[in-house]
Amino acid sequence: MPKYEYVLRVAGRPDEHLISDLDSVREGDTIEIRNRRWHVVRVEPSDDPSVAERKLLEPADAQK
Repeated sequence: MPKYEYVLRVAGRPDEHLISDLDSVREGDTIEIRNRRWHVVRVEPSDDPSVAERKLLEPADAQK
């Protein structure tokens, strides 16, 4: 089963990386992770051969 990397990006903090087998989001979607809303700003291929895609997320409250 493919794995997907979710990269949680918050200004002023190191990125947090989560690996999941769920692939239910696309660029532009908003999802909830750990009781916080996140906006999917980009989906890109991964350099890691065991990861199908990287999904870059930013807090939804930071979106304009």
